[in-house]
Amino acid sequence: MGRYLGTEHDTNEIQPKTNAEGTQIVLGGWDRVITTFEFENTIKVALVENDYVLIQIDTDQAQTNPFSVNVLDENGQYCKPEVLHQRVSERILNHIPNLDEGERERIILAICISEIECWLLPIYYNDNKRCKTTGCITLLNQKLSSNKIIPLPNGNKNSAGAQKTYNTILKNLKKPKEIEECAQYNYGFYNFIEQLKGIKTILENEE
Repeated sequence: MGRYLGTEHDTNEIQPKTNAEGTQIVLGGWDRVITTFEFENTIKVALVENDYVLIQIDTDQAQTNPFSVNVLDENGQYCKPEVLHQRVSERILNHIPNLDEGERERIILAICISEIECWLLPIYYNDNKRCKTTGCITLLNQKLSSNKIIPLPNGNKNSAGAQKTYNTILKNLKKPKEIEECAQYNYGFYNFIEQLKGIKTILENEE
């Protein structure tokens, strides 16, 4: 968010917590994201001292309990990204307890179809692979290896090595325009940036 809205805005993690170096100090994962936003007043309390709450989740396990989102269309095929995004949005927003309408509007959703590495493909690909939503980490690692960058692990993406690789990748996305250019190839990324654009307009009008 800081790369798009500006680094002067503070970020406070709810789940997972990180240390000063940005390393997780508790376990993360989609299941813990869900149990966090569903638990009593966790999000409502967070909105007391924060302007917005960002919920980021991948959809590769959307059909798994307790995520429990139908990923198929009426013909038994994987539904379109915009349909899946809508279903996941409803799954999240309809299960955060005790929020009024104003508070719901302060929830930012970063829904990654199907994993956040798909958002990064346009940095390295200029063909139809930049729109892929399956096998993204494999495709990304192929380009990383060819650029002599340590590939991302399939397991612990919070390891020191993985964080170093992510930081190297993100050096290619320093300006809002670069982020917008990259975001247009993935529906979840595009939707996330559109939300940030709205916030950016609000912040500019407050100045």
